[in-house]
Amino acid sequence: MSDDIVAVIKAQHRAIERLLDEALGAGAAARDVLQQVSDRLAPRQHIEGDEEHLLPVLTARASAAERAELGTRFIEVTDWTEDIDERVNGEESAPTRP
Repeated sequence: MSDDIVAVIKAQHRAIERLLDEALGAGAAARDVLQQVSDRLAPRQHIEGDEEHLLPVLTARASAAERAELGTRFIEVTDWTEDIDERVNGEESAPTRP
């Protein structure tokens, strides 16, 4: 598993997007509640902001060793458990949520 902070953040973003997509397709009541939460938190805007502004700077300015150290710390703090390499591979897929 890669601990590069850029890969870790992108993997978490993909997982969050997948979970939101699944939850919003589950049923009308769940969909309404999750839509309200989604509208208030604006997770997709957060994801886009990270990936357009933060991650390119980290990639350009931090060494691979620095990114790996940040990734390891990020995983520990967030208690991340999913396979990062698998999640990042699907990063360019379009969201399925309307």
